[in-house]
This record gives sequence, structure tokens and C-alpha cells, in this order.
Amino acid sequence: MSSRRKTGFTLVELLVVITIIGILMGLLMPAVSMVRESARRTQCSNRTRQLAMAVNTFHQSRERYPGFREWKARWNLNKTPIPAGANKPVSWLTVLLPYLDQEPTANKWDNPTVPVSKLLIPPIPTFTCPSDTTLATTQMLGEAPETSYVANAGCGVPLNNRKLLKANGLFQDLVFFDGQNAPAVHLRMIELTDGATHTIAISENLQALYWHRTTIKQATPVTAAGLYHATSLANYTEILKNRNNKATYGNIMVWWPKPPGGATKGLPRAELSKMNGEAMNKNIRDLNPTVLMPYAARPSSNHRGGVMVGFADGHTAFITDGIDYIAYQSLMTPDNAKSSMPNPSYQLKTTDLGN
Repeated sequence: MSSRRKTGFTLVELLVVITIIGILMGLLMPAVSMVRESARRTQCSNRTRQLAMAVNTFHQSRERYPGFREWKARWNLNKTPIPAGANKPVSWLTVLLPYLDQEPTANKWDNPTVPVSKLLIPPIPTFTCPSDTTLATTQMLGEAPETSYVANAGCGVPLNNRKLLKANGLFQDLVFFDGQNAPAVHLRMIELTDGATHTIAISENLQALYWHRTTIKQATPVTAAGLYHATSLANYTEILKNRNNKATYGNIMVWWPKPPGGATKGLPRAELSKMNGEAMNKNIRDLNPTVLMPYAARPSSNHRGGVMVGFADGHTAFITDGIDYIAYQSLMTPDNAKSSMPNPSYQLKTTDLGN
């Protein structure tokens, strides 16, 4: 009597195969995630470069760097009636629209008969980092499109010293220093004593808010706020010099010559102020915005180990989040020697410049 040969897998063999497949999948998934993040970081680098080059092209065209706030559709207030869309205070990103192939939107901002509305604020992919997962929540709420990028606004001190303003940061407030309310403060590349290759222009930031406007007034909740207008020199100084938590910074970053709250030295909340510190999480920001927002206006990202930045000459680099705070101050100041830096003689090292 011939024996019948059994075909197929036994239960043990099937379990072994499933186990092997599970192990292989476990080994494969981190690699896939790494490849995806690498692709997102490359895309972020390209978008950062686009923005940095737009800043550079703006400079070539206008012979100055953009302001972190500027006026659009200027109108003489003595000429009535005043159109509904006249004298729009806008962000540095809005100013760059013509240099990013966004002429139709830019033309609407320039038109004094077109008031600010969703028509003027379309989502623009160049303004977002693919790894910035903080954007999803706000966009689901139907709010105005946000950005992932911020501009170097220095430290804003002191108000009455134009040379020191230029030494402390690249982007100036040209809504306030517009040549009418106060003397204009225009910064040119020739004035970057430390060199355009050593001066950060823009960076990623997970707390950046709407792309079309800069500096919003505090409100509860934070999102229910309009553009913040300084009403006097003292009021402006209170916001940008003392940084006493009364204003949030929509799409700019700053550096600290001293901590907020009147301390004279040290960084008592260094874990918040450093790149990718504890203030990087929007959920944390919204829990206690008055305390954390001043610390949040610095480079932060969802990229592992650092942040993508664009320099004043248009090149980009990945700066590690372990960078010394003095080095960060130096990279933010166009002229160390004349700046408000506690250590103006600091010499940048190769490792400070990223890769």
C-alpha cells in the first residue's frame, strides 16, 4: 500500500514564515520612514532656498532687504474717499510674492480697492515645510493659511539707534520705520559687515502663524487676533525691546541679548530658547502663550537634529540644534562688533555654519 505524500504547510511552518515576514517588515519600516523624511527634508531645503533667493532678488531689485513688515497699496490719508484696501500692513512673505511666481496674488495686495480677504490669502506650498505637522490642525479649522518659515528680525533694540537696529538683524519694521511715521531703516548687503554668507535671513519655525501678516496682538484664544499696531515709540519699545510677553511674533524670529522679565544675564529658560527646545510644540504654546511665545520666536523644525536655514546670500544650510546660543546670536547679527551681543567678539567656527 503506497503512502500518500502530504502537500502544503504545517501550522508551525506557517507561523515561522509569518514571524520572518514580521521581522523583515520591522526592519524595513524604519528605513522607509528615513527615506521619506530625507525626501521631505530635501523638499524643505529647496523651499528654503527659493525663499532665500527671493530675498536676494528683492535686494537686487530694490537695493535693500525686505522689512519684516511693510505697507502695501499706500494711500494718502488726506485724499478722500479712502479705498477699502488701502494701506495694508503686510509680512515679508507678502512682499516676496512677485519674486516667487505669485504675481496675480501680489497684484491684489497692491490694489487699494481690494480689501484683505481669503481671496488675497491662498495656500502657497512654498511657504510650508512638508515635515511641519503643526499646520494640519489649524488648516482643518478653516483659518488663514500659515507658514513654516520666519525672518530674522534681530532683537529690535534700541528703537532710537538706527545703526544698532541694522547691526542686530536683517529684516526691519518698515511699517513703523516707513519714512513718514519714523525715519526709514533700509539695510543693504554692503552693510553686512560679517558677510551675507554668515548672516541668517530665514529659518523654519513650528510656531509661525499666518503668512500674510506679522506680529499679532495677544488674545484668548491666541488665534482670535488681528494685526498688532504700535501706537507710540514707548509702546513699540515695550513690544520689541523688553519683550514682556504682550505680543506674539507671527512669522519672525528674534535673538535675546538678555532674558525676558528684566534679568540681566544668562538664559533662565534656555531649554525653551534653544533650537528645537521645549517651546517648539504648538500644544505647549497654546497652553501658556503669554509665557512661552517670546521664547518660541527662534528656529525650530520637525527634522531630526536641527533646522534648515537660508542665508542672506541665498544659500541654505542645516544647522544642528546643539549650536551654542552665542553662535546663534552671531549668525543673526549682520555686524557683531556694533551689535547688542553680550560677546560681540565671538568668531564663528566652521561647525556653526551647518552643512
